Amino acid sequence: MKNRLLLLLLLLLSAWGARAQTVTLAQESFETDGEGTRYASNSFDLRTSAASVAGAFPYFTRALTNPLVNPFNPSFVSFGSNAYPVTIGNVTGSVFWAAEAVEGTATNPSPTDRPAGVVTLNAINASSYSALALTVALADARGPSSPIITQGGTNPQNETNDYIRLQYSTDGGATYNTIGQFVGNNSLGNGTGYMQLDADKDGVITSADGAQSATNTLDINLRDFSFSIPGSPGALLVRVQIDQRGASEELAFDNIRVTGTLNTVAPPVLANIESTSVSYAEGQAATQITSSLTVTNAAGNLTGGTVTISSGRVSTQDMLVFVNQPGITGSFSSGTGVLTLSGTASAAAYQAALRSVAYQNSNTTNATAGTRTIQFVVANGSVTSSIASRNVVVTTALNAATTLPYQEEFTNDGEGTRYASNTFTNSGTGAAWLRTSANPYQTSATSQSPTTFSGISNTYYWYGNNTNSVVNPSRIGTLQTLAINTAGYTNLNFSLLLGASSGPNASWQTADYFRVSYRVAGSGGAWVPLLQFRGSSAVVAGQGNMQRDADPTAAPGSAAPTGATLTPALASFSAALPSAVYGQTLEFQLVLSSDDIRAELAFDNLQLTGTPLAAPTVTTAAAASITTTSAVLGGNVTADGGAAVTDRGVVYGTSTNPAIGGAGVTRDANGSGIGSYSKTIAGLAPGTTYYVRAYAQNSVGTSYGAQV
Repeated sequence: MKNRLLLLLLLLLSAWGARAQTVTLAQESFETDGEGTRYASNSFDLRTSAASVAGAFPYFTRALTNPLVNPFNPSFVSFGSNAYPVTIGNVTGSVFWAAEAVEGTATNPSPTDRPAGVVTLNAINASSYSALALTVALADARGPSSPIITQGGTNPQNETNDYIRLQYSTDGGATYNTIGQFVGNNSLGNGTGYMQLDADKDGVITSADGAQSATNTLDINLRDFSFSIPGSPGALLVRVQIDQRGASEELAFDNIRVTGTLNTVAPPVLANIESTSVSYAEGQAATQITSSLTVTNAAGNLTGGTVTISSGRVSTQDMLVFVNQPGITGSFSSGTGVLTLSGTASAAAYQAALRSVAYQNSNTTNATAGTRTIQFVVANGSVTSSIASRNVVVTTALNAATTLPYQEEFTNDGEGTRYASNTFTNSGTGAAWLRTSANPYQTSATSQSPTTFSGISNTYYWYGNNTNSVVNPSRIGTLQTLAINTAGYTNLNFSLLLGASSGPNASWQTADYFRVSYRVAGSGGAWVPLLQFRGSSAVVAGQGNMQRDADPTAAPGSAAPTGATLTPALASFSAALPSAVYGQTLEFQLVLSSDDIRAELAFDNLQLTGTPLAAPTVTTAAAASITTTSAVLGGNVTADGGAAVTDRGVVYGTSTNPAIGGAGVTRDANGSGIGSYSKTIAGLAPGTTYYVRAYAQNSVGTSYGAQV
């Protein structure tokens, strides 16, 4: 009996050991400095001994004290305030990572911006593991229970331009995919708020993310948040990214862990996906993502898989299209960008299924351009494959080229047809770049004196403010016109109505600029600056106006311009284009880079005009030196009509009004260009009456002088 019990116990222990177990593949709690050995970061500490100045705030570094104090002046508390210091709870050990004003403070202009702070763990070989997860403990020193909030009466300071992102990469860091994200929720309605989980990772806290609660909002106690990592990558990188701007935004993280389940069978293998990108034009039908991806599995059938739009996703537009296959069904979630495949089937069946997946953009007239990364993973039970990925590059298309005269007044919405822009708004920072009829445009509750513009053509106009904000990935506002065919025109001139905030409430620095550029349409070449305005102040956050640059290529931050000053009264400004582009098809780009909520700009009524080309103007000279068989004939080209005169001369014959190609008409050429010309014409028939006209030709046509 004892032997039987012992055997049963051994069998139970064997089964327990064979079951899938979660193991920790990597862990970092910052108790010792692991820079360059266990992790890499862009840590910095710009706090100073002068605790009262803005320079005391920015840092992204290990926190060696709790409450966190300024190491250069330990009498100054960095988390909270001296009156209400904040102790971070649940620290693993005694050290954690702390961050404040990582990108800069609210008054710093773009030249002093820093990149987002990142801590990246060393590469992890996860090829033998499935059910991978990244877990990080996160905290906010100004969370709901912070004493500086509850006792000190200070508002929470996290706006919608503040992010914490948990990310992974499987391509050596070339591309990072966000699997978890926290954003300032602006819960007070005045541009400030707490850090809340952005469940759909769209950068904005909405009802889709749920109401603020103790479980989805960061507080002063570190709390674990876990997010799944797809596949079983052989070289996995994970990182924490803090992308915030502004002082009194005090964030902490600690105890980064990567966990997974050791595979008990060999994982499936995905291979041979194309290395090139898929091109997708606006309005295109659903387009196959891969035709070469292979799927193998040594352990029999597969049970499922996922196809994920892992980066660049526009939730309101991007779709993955899949038609159910024998034994395999699919379901796409627009909220997550994940197509989930289910069903037990062979590797060959899943290969065919994955190859059948197509990308489609639902916005056929105004698709958001950019790159989407598509990731493929298959699974055999809990054992997942490595990730295979391919990019889809979406391009937008405007209307066919228009002709002169060209005008854009923004009265009707032309986005995606007459122009393309990166239009955006963000109440937390006052950042805006959009077509609007609101005047003044209230960018933010914190904007106390929004600018009222006058001189707007009709009702709508284009408005820009604080475009160089972290909420705008490109850090500028851009608008590009459709192509404009200038064939048949000369003396091309671009003009627009333009105005900006000015006076004591305006803050335009020399690094801020508004520029109009052009290029030949379809060339993909560099934009050529045509017209530029920049700020007049070299002082950070100082009062300054926008003035015209004599040189439209002047670099941002260079010597202040001295030309015409913009005011809230829109005025007309223009610039002539060089003759080298006359007759070509052109496109124009308008760009604004501004870095203060007091830097407001408006433009309207874009126009491109020109002088229509015409045939030359020519007069016929009286015949001279007449003999029985010869005469001196000629003319005078007094105007070229805007195009070079390529041929000129006389035509003559015995019938009235001779013309080139007419019956019995002789044509005698005499050079090119404008001016007088003459020539002795010999071989005339004696006693015959001849009728003569001068002629001149250019690209438009042929003109004749009066008959003599």
